Formats: sequence, C-alpha cells, structure tokens
Amino acid sequence: WERSVLLEALWIVQCAQGGFLSDTIMKELSTLLMVPLIQIQEVVSFYHLFKTSPVQPNQIIICNNPPCSFLGGTDLFEAC
Repeated sequence: WERSVLLEALWIVQCAQGGFLSDTIMKELSTLLMVPLIQIQEVVSFYHLFKTSPVQPNQIIICNNPPCSFLGGTDLFEAC
C-alpha cells in the first residue's frame, strides 16, 4: 500500500461518514486496506483536517504558518 492511497481513502470515508472518522471506521479501514490500525491512527492524528469526533457544519480555519502570517493571517486571527 502507499500512504497516498491511505490519505485519499481516509478523506473519502470522512466525507461520507458525516465529517469525522470514528474508531469503528478506522478499524474497518485497517482491515480493508490491510494496514495496521496504529498507522491509520498516526496519519489521522498528524493531519489536522482529519477529525475523530463530530464537528460543526461550518468551520473557519485560519492558517498560522509563516507565509500566511506574512500575508495577514495573524491580523485576521486577532480580528476574530
């Protein structure tokens, strides 16, 4: 398997399952893709766009890395 396939699969399943990846879903993916569950959990915990609990339907995410800050991301965050 390739990690890129895992990322795509996680994203598709998250979108189809109401916006988050439950423990049950991650276990099913582990079996289906023949990937150790711990590797799936590592990927999910690393990328902030994967959620493990229900989220609000509308979220605003403000980028806070240096390029975004340089372009005004910090000012936007402070204005909120």
